[in-house]
Amino acid sequence: ETVHFLQIWALPWKNGLTPRYHDLTIDEGKKRQGFVIIISPLQAGKGATAAQEKAAVPIIEGTIPIHADLLLGASIISPGSLATWKVGGDGAVESKKDRKVYIHLPMTKGGRCKVRLPDGTVLAEGDGAFVTNVDAGDVLQVQSVGVLEAEVVHWEVYALQFKFDMRMHHLSDLLKHPPSIGITVGSITCIHLTRIDVLVQSADASYDPRPILGMIHLLFSSVREQSGEGKREYGLTVKPRYRDFGPHPGGERAMSPPSFIFTLTTIVSFIFLLHAPLTLALWPLPVAYEHGENVLWVAPDLAFQYSIKNQSTAPTSNNGTYGASNPLPTLNTTTSYLLVQAAIQRAQGRILNDSFVPWKFHPRNSNFEPASNGTKTYIKNVTIQQNETDAASVLKPLAGEVNESYTLLITAQGAVEITAVSSIGILRALDTFTQLFYQHSVGSEVYCPYAPVSISDAPKFAHRGLNMDVARNYYPPSFIMHTIDALAWNKFNRLHLHVTDAQSWPLDIPAMPDLSARGAYRKGLSYTPAQLAEIQEYGMYRGVEVYIEIDMPGHTSVIALTYPELITAYNIQPNWSTYANEPPSGSLKLNSSAVYDFLHKLWEDLLPRVAPYSAYFHTGGDEVNVNAYSLDDTVNSNQSAILQPLLQKLVDFNHDYTRAAGMTPIVWEEMLLEWNLTLGSDVIVQTWLSDESVAKTVAKGHKVIASNYNYWYLDCGHGSWVDPPPTPDGTSSPYYPYNDYCTPLKNWHLIYTHSPFAALDFSPTNTSNTTATTPTYNVPPNSTSLILGGEVSIWSELTDPVNFDAVVWPRAAAAAEVLWSGNTDEAGKNRSLVEVSARLGPWRERMVQRGVAAGLVQMVWCEQEKGCVADG
Repeated sequence: ETVHFLQIWALPWKNGLTPRYHDLTIDEGKKRQGFVIIISPLQAGKGATAAQEKAAVPIIEGTIPIHADLLLGASIISPGSLATWKVGGDGAVESKKDRKVYIHLPMTKGGRCKVRLPDGTVLAEGDGAFVTNVDAGDVLQVQSVGVLEAEVVHWEVYALQFKFDMRMHHLSDLLKHPPSIGITVGSITCIHLTRIDVLVQSADASYDPRPILGMIHLLFSSVREQSGEGKREYGLTVKPRYRDFGPHPGGERAMSPPSFIFTLTTIVSFIFLLHAPLTLALWPLPVAYEHGENVLWVAPDLAFQYSIKNQSTAPTSNNGTYGASNPLPTLNTTTSYLLVQAAIQRAQGRILNDSFVPWKFHPRNSNFEPASNGTKTYIKNVTIQQNETDAASVLKPLAGEVNESYTLLITAQGAVEITAVSSIGILRALDTFTQLFYQHSVGSEVYCPYAPVSISDAPKFAHRGLNMDVARNYYPPSFIMHTIDALAWNKFNRLHLHVTDAQSWPLDIPAMPDLSARGAYRKGLSYTPAQLAEIQEYGMYRGVEVYIEIDMPGHTSVIALTYPELITAYNIQPNWSTYANEPPSGSLKLNSSAVYDFLHKLWEDLLPRVAPYSAYFHTGGDEVNVNAYSLDDTVNSNQSAILQPLLQKLVDFNHDYTRAAGMTPIVWEEMLLEWNLTLGSDVIVQTWLSDESVAKTVAKGHKVIASNYNYWYLDCGHGSWVDPPPTPDGTSSPYYPYNDYCTPLKNWHLIYTHSPFAALDFSPTNTSNTTATTPTYNVPPNSTSLILGGEVSIWSELTDPVNFDAVVWPRAAAAAEVLWSGNTDEAGKNRSLVEVSARLGPWRERMVQRGVAAGLVQMVWCEQEKGCVADG
């Protein structure tokens, strides 16, 4: 017999009840006794206080207490006609806002029903989809577009109380992996049923219970009603109103007497889903997703069909269809079509060649894979629909200019549909799509064990980046592009290249060739104009905007190797720390006309070359050491009052050139918060010293990129890279234990707990933050719009291409999820790090399979035992 599944999902209680998970062990004998009680009402009822909810005492001992309303409905639609209903009925509760309504079209004997949803989505039999952003009281319509009457099940908000009796006979199998059985509050829950008896009693005598009963009939193909004595005692009868849906009861029949009754009083949702034998380990976590347990296999000639709405065909020789027998054209222009074509080609390669067998995430020697023989359902085609024409800025957008949202649907029959507003959204969807597949250990076939899949996704922050120092140690262009791939898989959209610093100038400037000839560590260890363009274009094709930083006036001492007259306090020894944060010391002179001649040549050469690929240019400004200017013959002072106007002039000069090239300037926080410079309203400030810096920046009205070194500096905690000086007694005890300035190491747990929005805790109106100092500034109410996002930073004093991957990954991936998904759930509570670890581990393994030498999340024993958790 066909077996369907029932999910019961209780949303968070009004006073913040922590979800509980059922762990009752039920043996085969007990399963066959009949009804097994798993949930019951909260003993205190719907008027429970916070303390009573926290106590969570159920009416029936050993069960999970629930506290919920009902969301459901059913309709029959004649061919060509509309079914219209008001969500919640005429007595809709106004407080129920922004809900999802799930609509399902059940199977019929004829198999030719179809319905069209309000957003234009057409459901075939057996399919379902969500209508989002629904408020109680909204009117929804569904149209039958098939040749038979359609039976539609939807879920609505009813502000009523009901009593349910659910007596389950002959429970064939409570879960795929007995003896553990669970009703998971706030997550997926499934009970395998072959029979269910239902009694419905309404708290309101005027309420028609038939939609509820219809719901149960439509959910369970093997429903049988029991006749018996006492049927009139409950005063309810059922008159079936269904066609072509398997065996239905005939005539008016009453429900059998109850064996258990419980009351639902807030939100309960019955959803047509399957239990998944695997955790869907997507990274970053989508905004919303649901999945089942059907297995789909990937056809070796998997093909993709891509189209843009209101454009009939793709301007290529193959009309937009790309598969093994229809290769991609040569990439030669940066159009939306070629951007997506390249992404399709990469996705095909990832799906068919990742070779990821997830053995580490199942009990040792277990048989976790689907049978490799027998009848198989294949994914043969992927339909991709872009709903809007890309804006001109899609390849080099400012933060927030491109809509990166997408939806991804996979039916149990293997149909795949991706929709997005922009080509970049399609790239994000394809990166998610590739994570749904595994290599079978027998043979070479690839499978997805999660069908049906429904994903709706969009980023939380518009700017999600990695700041990569390529000056202190050299990274070949191929390695930077390798890093861009990893960034794209994690849905980062910015790579900030800190390309020059005190130690080296690895950037060719044809107008001043000696800069890199003398400033690079050796010949060949610099980026030519062609290589830099290749890096930026490589990022562009992956939705990762690569932008450049030339830091100044500090961190510029390397220029002295070519133009010594431009630099003050160059390489002072041994007291370099008096003039700089690290050796060699040296800063651009602040009042020299020769410096401005140099900058004119630099910007005229560099900015026009990088502007086609980026909307941003970073002019630096961190760690300006005033003592260096006491040695500057054009200044002869370390007084801030004298230096401030000279810094203002320098920054204005640089930013005028940046704007003239069509780019937006970025500076480090010191320019605004320490030197109090007047910055243009377009200037973005990158903060790194504290969350308080973010709050101060937005209070001044500037947009901000957050990079708090206390959480998001990946180089921290590896120890001091400068050797301790010799001492008279031959020891170096004053420097023990040789830490770096920002120790300890920022592990992925710590990184995940931090968010750019942590700065909002510094608002004077926030009385819950007991750790923040009392601020003397105001955070404006709309300050969240000024926080563009954040960047994790990897400074390269102790990092090079040999150890980069292990230092950066998977810790950067933790920040990637914070920036894409946030680190809190829908109720605003911090996500469990245990749950996060269960997804990050498989994601790390997939990255390793793709060639990224990422560090471990946990050892194999922990992964196979579903995690290692501290006992305290």
